[in-house]
Amino acid sequence: MSSQSSVRDFLAPESLLPKLTKDYYTEPSMLRISRMSEDELCCVENFSIYNEDVKVTFETETDVRGLDLDEIVHLGHRAVEVYPENGKIAIPQAGTGLNKAAIIEFFKWALPKKYENDIDGYILKLKSWATSIDAQFKFYDPEREMVCIRVNNFNMKSL
Repeated sequence: MSSQSSVRDFLAPESLLPKLTKDYYTEPSMLRISRMSEDELCCVENFSIYNEDVKVTFETETDVRGLDLDEIVHLGHRAVEVYPENGKIAIPQAGTGLNKAAIIEFFKWALPKKYENDIDGYILKLKSWATSIDAQFKFYDPEREMVCIRVNNFNMKSL
């Protein structure tokens, strides 16, 4: 048996790899994920999916085997949907699949002109918004135009 086929024997079958054809990126990369064994796919630490507008990092180990990321995750400017309400895949019980605690970083979140002299006031507004969607406000960085929140799961109001 060649060394090439023996390496392939340790990799997860293609049917277990997550599906992602959208213009999103992941950490670890999809290339790295494609080289994982089934045992590795079932417990990816700090799995992230992102685009230029937003990044979602799932806390704890994530089982990415067979996930249809195209259907499950929708990312937009100041918007995240995980298991969209009208999607083809039903939202699993809290704590399973991707319906679990995550850190969400929104990019390109400029400070509104009316708050240029009142950053603390804008942060209070962001904290109120986070509370209204059952999230915890982490921080706002006006220089990097970044807002960060944490959610316990995605059984919540839309972001």
